[in-house]
Amino acid sequence: MILRIVKPVFFSMVLAFLVGCTPDAGSAQGPSKDSESSHTHDEHEMSHSDHPNGHHEADAAHSYPLVNCPVTGAILGSMGEPIIERIDGREVRFCRSSCPEKFKSNPEEYSAKMDEAIVAAQSADYPLDVCVVSGEELGGDHGEPIDIVVENRMFRVCCKNCIGDIEAEPSEFTAVLDDALAGRRTMPAGTHSDHAEQDH
Repeated sequence: MILRIVKPVFFSMVLAFLVGCTPDAGSAQGPSKDSESSHTHDEHEMSHSDHPNGHHEADAAHSYPLVNCPVTGAILGSMGEPIIERIDGREVRFCRSSCPEKFKSNPEEYSAKMDEAIVAAQSADYPLDVCVVSGEELGGDHGEPIDIVVENRMFRVCCKNCIGDIEAEPSEFTAVLDDALAGRRTMPAGTHSDHAEQDH
């Protein structure tokens, strides 16, 4: 009689023990595919938005080229968000609100300082050894090449006759520099047959 009672109780206890120890199917397999996919997507979005170079490395080539205010020489951002204005066709960033008016009171002087700083920053990595306008070799028959700055971008030309072409269509020649920086060597966009005939 006791044996008949003990057997069902024993088997019930064993069954309860086994059921209680069986791991949940979901927890054993870890997060679901949907959860894992969402997590991976979130990590991707975070790493993309937090990338120090922004959305694309190519943006670095077009970023503002100076780190100092052209008026005070202070590092941009050291006095709060830089003041951004467009003056004479170029973007100019200032360290504080009083600087733009001072710049405008003597634009030639401050623009010259900006040009000098931009040439110093961009000349070392300048990608062309020919004139960006004529396609002629720099430092050849025309003498020393000329460095000019248009819309905060440095261009190296063979002679003064080429400067007007860049000032008229800067985006055309900027594209040539961008191609060269990306390793795509193209003929200068401003190569014209009549240019070669001009008296340099």
